[in-house]
Amino acid sequence: MPLENGYCVMTDEVSSPPRRILSVWLPRLAIDRWRLGEGCARGEGPDADPLALIAETAHGPRIDAVNDAGRAAGARRGMMLADARTLCPRLKVASSDPEGDLAFLGKLAVWAQRWGPWSALDAPGGLVIDVTAVAHLFGGETRLLADAQATFARRRLTARLAIAPTAGAAWALSHFGPERAILQPGDDAAACLEELPVAALRLDDEVLVVLAKGKVWTGLLGMGVPPLLVIGALRLSRPHAPWARWRYLDHPHKMDRALQRERRIRRPLVRANLWLQSALAGMPRVPDDTAVDATLDRQVHPAPAPISAATG
Repeated sequence: MPLENGYCVMTDEVSSPPRRILSVWLPRLAIDRWRLGEGCARGEGPDADPLALIAETAHGPRIDAVNDAGRAAGARRGMMLADARTLCPRLKVASSDPEGDLAFLGKLAVWAQRWGPWSALDAPGGLVIDVTAVAHLFGGETRLLADAQATFARRRLTARLAIAPTAGAAWALSHFGPERAILQPGDDAAACLEELPVAALRLDDEVLVVLAKGKVWTGLLGMGVPPLLVIGALRLSRPHAPWARWRYLDHPHKMDRALQRERRIRRPLVRANLWLQSALAGMPRVPDDTAVDATLDRQVHPAPAPISAATG
């Protein structure tokens, strides 16, 4: 309370504690719940064989989740069952149950209030818990995370956790950050999150594909005009983009097409830029093809090989 004329004056100013949000991501929720229904531990009993949980689609059964043995055999979420069985003919299947998973997650949200007074679903596989001003009850945020991790493990649920000042930052860290990450209130959030992949922005898959292809403006405009996302996702990646590094290094013809397209698109821009430079220097002239090609050679290049591939 401040002093005024020697007397204490009551004020309405109350310092509130910084907000702290716990994000819980259950990346194997569907498979973990299937194991609980089968009464088996991870890698034991029915879970020892390759298994996929499938959903029926207009194009045939598609994999929604896969166990460890199935992943080791090459099956992946999003694959069509027919494609997965070419890699693993003995792949067993069971029906996925997204409605049951969501109901189970709802019960977990209530149960998770042991770590905070408020919790909510973060579907399809997560929870958000407000742990503001409660971490001291567990001996600090590090111990709170350790307690939560151990408690989920006892329920045979795979969980990744993180605490941050906002739900978005906590979600990004729980999905893409280090194990049991903590972003303190005084930390530089931008510096801590800038190393995370673009997927940490929690954008739609179509936007992520376009951004991975190096088409930033198409991705940004496409969030308001969805057809642009379809066009950007279907067309070639820019040659220096992550998509080209992942998909084109083993397909030289695609990389060559991407390089030629990039040079064709950039050529008029480079020519205009060179003319502007000469005009500002007081000697305006139209640049010749040799100067334009030399600039394009410096600017247009293929994506470098991944470190693992480069180091052999």
